[in-house]
Amino acid sequence: MSNRGNHTIATSPVGLRKPMRLADDLVIESNLSANGIRDVILRFFGGFEVPADSIHVYLRQDRNATDVQA
Repeated sequence: MSNRGNHTIATSPVGLRKPMRLADDLVIESNLSANGIRDVILRFFGGFEVPADSIHVYLRQDRNATDVQA
């Protein structure tokens, strides 16, 4: 669950803002900020008792993305 009490991983899309199905019985919330994604990754590895200070995530700009101007 998120800090606000919303589910990020579920077996049903009910209650998720923008669900994305990963498997027949697994749905994730796909409308997350970069910080939200970071928090999910840290909680995931925390469940496997992986220390947070041993996790390194590197982000880079998508150079193939096209700029959309309104």
